[in-house]
Amino acid sequence: MLNKYGLIKTDEAKVRFLAAVSRLKVNEDFQQFTAILEEVQNVIDQRNRFATSPNLEWGQGEAQLIDQILKLIGGAEKERDAIKKQVEQVTPRTL
Repeated sequence: MLNKYGLIKTDEAKVRFLAAVSRLKVNEDFQQFTAILEEVQNVIDQRNRFATSPNLEWGQGEAQLIDQILKLIGGAEKERDAIKKQVEQVTPRTL
């Protein structure tokens, strides 16, 4: 998802962003925000079961975006560590 929109261009910026998301994950308010996103995703999924075109396509897009955000949040540490490891293999340094 980070590369999809080209907003975070360098590996160092990606690591900083993912580290920030990781720190947010332990915040109680952010956990509530994430829980609400999960509820929204469930509502969208339920609505999509009975939707017809074009609402179905819109709902699928909404569900995909929420899913990408939740996966980004859930996998922030793993992705951060993978990027750091990849960068350190090429040029050892502290990120």
